[in-house]
Amino acid sequence: MLQRLKDFIITLLGCLCVTLCGCALAPFGFVFLVIFSIFFAGPHIYYQSTVFDGSALKARYVAEGIRMEGRVVRRWTENSGGDHGPTYHVAVEYHANEGGTQGDICYSKNFSLTQSMHEQRSLSLVRLPRFPTSAILFDSISGFDSDFPPSNKAGLVFSLFWTTVWNMIPLVIVMNSIDSCLYCSKLIGPIFVGLIIVEFFIGYWVAKKFRDKNLNQTIYGATRVSRSNLSQNEGKTRIQDDHDAGRHPLSYESFLEEEPLSGIKVAFGVVKDWIAVVSWALAFLYFLAAGGGHLVVSGIVLPAVKKRDLDKYDLPDARDITGTVVTSRSNGYAIVRYQLGSSTYKKLLQAPSWTSREGCCKPLVRNQEELSENPQLKCLPDRPRSAQLKCRIDRRDEESARKRAMICPGMICLSLQVLVLTALLSPVTTFRDSGDMQGSLGTFARVAGSFAAALLIMGGIGTFVEYRYFFLRHLLSGAKAVESNAHRTDHQEGPEGMFADEIL
Repeated sequence: MLQRLKDFIITLLGCLCVTLCGCALAPFGFVFLVIFSIFFAGPHIYYQSTVFDGSALKARYVAEGIRMEGRVVRRWTENSGGDHGPTYHVAVEYHANEGGTQGDICYSKNFSLTQSMHEQRSLSLVRLPRFPTSAILFDSISGFDSDFPPSNKAGLVFSLFWTTVWNMIPLVIVMNSIDSCLYCSKLIGPIFVGLIIVEFFIGYWVAKKFRDKNLNQTIYGATRVSRSNLSQNEGKTRIQDDHDAGRHPLSYESFLEEEPLSGIKVAFGVVKDWIAVVSWALAFLYFLAAGGGHLVVSGIVLPAVKKRDLDKYDLPDARDITGTVVTSRSNGYAIVRYQLGSSTYKKLLQAPSWTSREGCCKPLVRNQEELSENPQLKCLPDRPRSAQLKCRIDRRDEESARKRAMICPGMICLSLQVLVLTALLSPVTTFRDSGDMQGSLGTFARVAGSFAAALLIMGGIGTFVEYRYFFLRHLLSGAKAVESNAHRTDHQEGPEGMFADEIL
């Protein structure tokens, strides 16, 4: 009895000490959490947008996934309390058959949906073989292709911009203390680079843990449903799977049999993405400074040179081939697979679009041609990666006319840019300081002409870069060689390689 009382008192004192320490350290923990969120949010978002974006898992669902239909049994919404609006959730039941003596087993899993999908009675799901609890929404991978994975440029730009802005704060502190520190000016660069290296190093491991956690939630996220036969009023009860006790945490690399990323490869990717974001920033500044000149020059030059390149597809030695749409994306883009000889290729192509006006006072309407499941392609000789949609080649004159229509807005933009630059940088004060109005106008005209010529030259340089490194490169060598699909089994349907053998 005394021993039990002694153990109880020790346990009570231990709980009180832990509670007091927690209350005392709570403010410091909150401050640490805030600082951690501010400085490591950028690297965390960066890794989730690039190396840890889950493309390998989606590719496995596309290659091995089993299609099935699930029935919505419950709907609810949650209000976050902010300006983001409510989030929509559903509970979906589906059947999975892994063989053996148990037959079909019913599982239940919760999903977050958009408002348009919230009222649907059934949802299309896909799961991995040997993992009946791994069901996900088919819409989440319907437009995915491992050869052309979508890039999250918004997350990449935001993460690096966030990291740069918040790491400028220590630099400001150092710069304000330069007067009292002899060597502070020499520490600005090392401090900035060192902070970024530490944040990206820690952020890598944090993002990796989050990826493994999300993987386990995806693979083991469903629960088994047992229907009791004792009474109709007992309804349904959810029980854990019989093999729950044997489940072990999965790591992304071991589950997908990926090679671990080396530190040099990760560092090289970070530096490359930094250079890409800086290039995008310079391109934005270029269009801000010389956008008018670019629109004018590209509207004059590009239609002619693009039409000349597309005319080559009408030569007698050009090959006519039939492609297969693997997946469709927004803005008329589609990934098309085609075969030349014993080689198979995939290419991201865009259906032609044109504008039309239904009435004299009505706005322009943009029309997009719809691609069939087997679009006709044309390919240049000795260039197997140069396949292009035949419908786009046939509408090249309309595409050229749409490009020429940008000359007028470009002239307006160029005039505004020249006026602003001339007013800011030319000696326009001569209007007030001297009575020579004619000389002042001549000076203004010369400066404006110089700026206009400079902007047109910059527009010509940008037009050359757009044509040579974007249009021509994609036109002639934009396709990727892929493995032949001759090994497909009869159980697979469609270009996605999905199974469709289980329907609720």
